[in-house]
Amino acid sequence: MAEIHNDDPIVAKSYSGPLLVASLLLVLSLFWALWQEFVGLRPWRGYQKEFAAVYGKFLKKELAKQKEAANAIVSSAEYQKLAQAAKDAAEAAAPQVKKIDEETAFANRRIAALSPT
Repeated sequence: MAEIHNDDPIVAKSYSGPLLVASLLLVLSLFWALWQEFVGLRPWRGYQKEFAAVYGKFLKKELAKQKEAANAIVSSAEYQKLAQAAKDAAEAAAPQVKKIDEETAFANRRIAALSPT
């Protein structure tokens, strides 16, 4: 029969006290970390909210100016000329694009037919 030693610290002694102290220290450090995260280390959050509100108002004022500038660009003769050239190029390329799309669809169908799933 195997001999049981009574000098084993796990069997001979209770560790509930040190475990309780360690648990309390962990809980206290959790509360301290949460306080530091939400209150202590970030005092600029109020300034950040105020800045966001003021900057939002500024951007709303600037939006009208930028819309006017964009409309001026769109209504310019040079822009109209470039837009028409882009439209003509797209129309000229349409048959070739259609052919490429058909070839791609055909290749995809062949790959799907060869794939096991």
